[in-house]
Amino acid sequence: MPNTNFPYNNYNTPTIIDIQKTTMNTLKQRLGWKIWLIIGCLSAWSIIVIVGYMALIKHLIDARIILVLILPPWLCLFLYYIKISQLVRSQFWQEFALTHNWLYETKGNPEEEAGIMFHQSTNQQMHHVITGHTESRPMRIFEFEFTKGSGENKTTYYYTVFEFKFNGQFPHLYLNQLKNHYGIKIGEKISLPVEFEKYFTLSAPKKYEIEALQIFTPNVLEHLLKANLEHDIEIVDQELLIFKQGCIERLEQLENEFVRAVDIAKLFAFVLDKIKLTQIGDYSYKFTN
Repeated sequence: MPNTNFPYNNYNTPTIIDIQKTTMNTLKQRLGWKIWLIIGCLSAWSIIVIVGYMALIKHLIDARIILVLILPPWLCLFLYYIKISQLVRSQFWQEFALTHNWLYETKGNPEEEAGIMFHQSTNQQMHHVITGHTESRPMRIFEFEFTKGSGENKTTYYYTVFEFKFNGQFPHLYLNQLKNHYGIKIGEKISLPVEFEKYFTLSAPKKYEIEALQIFTPNVLEHLLKANLEHDIEIVDQELLIFKQGCIERLEQLENEFVRAVDIAKLFAFVLDKIKLTQIGDYSYKFTN
């Protein structure tokens, strides 16, 4: 595995094309033939424990003892895999930033973000924050996750976020793609043309329905629909945020998603750079954790 310090070398071509494949290759390189020996020994040990329990001591010891004897060694191997995967993912994002002459940070602070998506939970994290410009427009890309619930009801949501800065002044809007597993509404729900209601919900602070529909026009919604968009879009504090559900694992996927995000930013550019709304009330939705 290449050096995980940044920058590693003076190259412009990423070395990691697929995070999962690189993780497995790195694991094999580090352990060599030992990886098969470890897996073989763990498998044999698991079989011995299960057969021994079933044949000899089933009537003497609780079945949970099997988990106590089998799981820890497998868990150690899994945690080692996770460690390697995290190093590979970090280098994957650093290489992408270096290729484009952008800045890279390992972590960000969700509490400093204005978007409502970043205030869904107290248990949230930002990783692999890339900052730069595309076509002279400030932008960021990063991974974001948050967890809600506990115990059996605990669910963790993962997103890849594309953020673009604009020059206008506009209200806080949220376009929720109904295909996603997690829905958000801010302020008041805005009625959309009937042909879009089964695909999106749009919301905004009270008294900004007109401005919301000036930005999310039927032409814009039609474009998003034809592009088969499966992402939520949030507009807040001169920012356009595009939330792609899930983590990206391959370079080709990241490049394609970035191109798609740039196209969406261009779709909104004229209105979001020019609009200067007359403030009626509080045009930012106020949320609490």
